[in-house]
Amino acid sequence: MPMDQQPHASWAEVYDQAYETIYGNQYQQLTKATLELIQSQLGEPPKQIIDFGAGTGRLAVPLAEKGYHVTAVEPCQAMLDQLAKKDVHGQIQRICTPMAEADINEPFDGALAVFSVIIYLLTKDDLKASLSAAHQALRPGGMLILDVSQKKAFRGSQYNTGMLTRETTVQAEDQGGDLYRYVEKISMAGLDGEINAYRDEFRSHYWPPQVIFDTASEVGFSERRDLGEPVYGSGADYYAFIKPE
Repeated sequence: MPMDQQPHASWAEVYDQAYETIYGNQYQQLTKATLELIQSQLGEPPKQIIDFGAGTGRLAVPLAEKGYHVTAVEPCQAMLDQLAKKDVHGQIQRICTPMAEADINEPFDGALAVFSVIIYLLTKDDLKASLSAAHQALRPGGMLILDVSQKKAFRGSQYNTGMLTRETTVQAEDQGGDLYRYVEKISMAGLDGEINAYRDEFRSHYWPPQVIFDTASEVGFSERRDLGEPVYGSGADYYAFIKPE
């Protein structure tokens, strides 16, 4: 896969199936716990929510079905196309752009950047621009909920059921271990029995929590809430940042 291609574009059509097969009940628990956390922090629908890095709609679709008004922002068009297929009632507005380049001035009650969204931000400038975009999109008093991947999550893995094989390698690019190169190889059997192979390659960045906290303050967030790790073993801690009234 070309390095300039968006992460996951090469296997967007099987992204959901692969994650559900590999992680099973834990994946479902994480989704359920995250939805409950969002609802507990933002309140009952209807609320206006912008979902940065929405992917295939793992959170955007069920939130819309609950009655929230959701805008999905995602840099990978192939992932947004999968979201559109699941949004059968056409409730979700879709915007294809990186978080850092989103120029949205609407009074959203809540913004989301969860499921490792910030690891795709490779520079401090990208991080600052992305958090600034979320701040800009929120109404006064609005809340950004994001997760910060723990450093232990930056490691390779292997999975093989016969019907699906997945091999990931994660290698540090610098001595500090903050920049990583990620390569994923997936083979899946289709309904016709034919084996389809996919390859994904991209760079990622580990962001220490304090860097996130400091940058959030720089762009104007005034308060932080530590929300913990919704599901043990998920490899990420969740935080909420509040835009001042």
